[in-house]
Amino acid sequence: MHASTVTAADPPFAQADWLDTDDLLRWRQCARRFWWQRRAQGAAADGPMADDGQPHPLGAAEGPVGAAVGQALRANHPMGVEIAAPADPLDEAGWAQAVRATAAALDAGVLADEAGAIVGACLASDDGVRVRVDLLAPGDRGAGGLRVLRLRHATAGSEADVDAAALWAHVAARNGLRLQGVALRLVDTDFVYPGHGLYAGLYRDSDLLPRLGSRAVASWLVAMRQCARGPQPAAAPGAHCGGPQACPWRGRCDAAPPEPEPLPVDAVAVLGRETAARLQAQGIERLGDLDAEQARALLPEPRQHRAWQAVLQGAPVIEPALGARLRAMPWPRRWLRIDTLGYAVPVWAGTRPYQALPFQWTLAEETAPGQLQWHDHLASPGADPRRAWAASLLAVAASVPGETGPVFAYNAGFERNRLAELAAQFDDLAPALLALQARIVDLYPLMRAHVYHPAMRGAWSFRAVAEAFVPEAGGHRFDDAHAGSTAEAMALALHPGTPAPVREALRGALKAWGRRQVQVLRGLTARFEAVGG
Repeated sequence: MHASTVTAADPPFAQADWLDTDDLLRWRQCARRFWWQRRAQGAAADGPMADDGQPHPLGAAEGPVGAAVGQALRANHPMGVEIAAPADPLDEAGWAQAVRATAAALDAGVLADEAGAIVGACLASDDGVRVRVDLLAPGDRGAGGLRVLRLRHATAGSEADVDAAALWAHVAARNGLRLQGVALRLVDTDFVYPGHGLYAGLYRDSDLLPRLGSRAVASWLVAMRQCARGPQPAAAPGAHCGGPQACPWRGRCDAAPPEPEPLPVDAVAVLGRETAARLQAQGIERLGDLDAEQARALLPEPRQHRAWQAVLQGAPVIEPALGARLRAMPWPRRWLRIDTLGYAVPVWAGTRPYQALPFQWTLAEETAPGQLQWHDHLASPGADPRRAWAASLLAVAASVPGETGPVFAYNAGFERNRLAELAAQFDDLAPALLALQARIVDLYPLMRAHVYHPAMRGAWSFRAVAEAFVPEAGGHRFDDAHAGSTAEAMALALHPGTPAPVREALRGALKAWGRRQVQVLRGLTARFEAVGG
């Protein structure tokens, strides 16, 4: 970095006039969102747009996941340094210090070594932009340039990632840095972590240079400043109002599209897109528009006819053949649900990025009618949870050699795949795991062949089935004050930095969730078995 580089210590812009990556991404999503946030002067109504939810530490980090991210960066850039950036974008002194620290790292030749990198490099440009670049890395040996890397702990990027990288390249160039490359760094799902912090090879880089020509960053910055100083811009509703970066100002926006109405139970769309299009071409919008003769002619598939019949009678159709099949199954009977989580940066040896690792199972066991027992297992912080998970499940579900009783699941390819993966991992447990896998009875195809409920509205997800047939079990929702999903709850429960009372609350919520889901499975089989009995 040259001595003439603009820094936050001597800014040509007033504090409120600086633009950053979040500003650009808001503006690219919706000019009105950008305008409102600029008027709010950084109020908490809007959150960061550029953060991918993962830390970028090179030093120590709390918890196994944060530590793994730091180890991965050190393994790929062992001579790298990290720049501490202020949490508050309006912290002038903090930004000035971060920009100076970045300049010092560049002057010290951190990027002269191919193993070097600057993580979180902070740059300020003379056209009023301040950015924190995920990674500045050396270019190819001997070329003398450097690379700007947008780091995403994900398997794919987005147009927003290209926009962010284009802005960073613009600011870097205005600081006199010679760019040899701009890339999106993603995790490679083929990588298998060998353990011992050996994360070299975890990432793959996707070249963004061919796409930067369509990003007119300089013109964007001019337009953004005009927008910020002008009247409230017009806005058109669309998909950009929601999605992963849903607008927090949506409630006050007169252009926001209304929340979508649920599909009517009698809409022909519940039969599938192709069938609906065929019926709509004939002027038929509702299943109630079909009489019995038309239904026989236009709905030749049995499952479509069941849907028409269920909608017409306003009650579910459950064919007696399903009840007879369930009643004929031997005892004992079990109902199983499995929960998994996957880390972008694998924590345990022998695992891959985003691999579905089982951390919880819940099982209800009925040895004879009315003789019910509950069992569950939830991983504890520490070692790889897979072996303990598999052994504990086998101790309950495969305790009697040669047992043939069914193990009910829903859309059971998920359960079967997890058991097969564990069998491949643990040779000594493989015979029992594969025998258990063979006993799984998938309720999904059985229901597709014999059942329809109008409340499903054509959906066959576990949630839709649970809400339609067994809503009282509450198996279609996860409720916890500390986490919004089971994966987030488990990640927090495994984090050693989580306070003990919070961890125990999370574990209790996860166990209750598993039991509610199994209650849905039991409720389904009980209801179907009673038909025709």
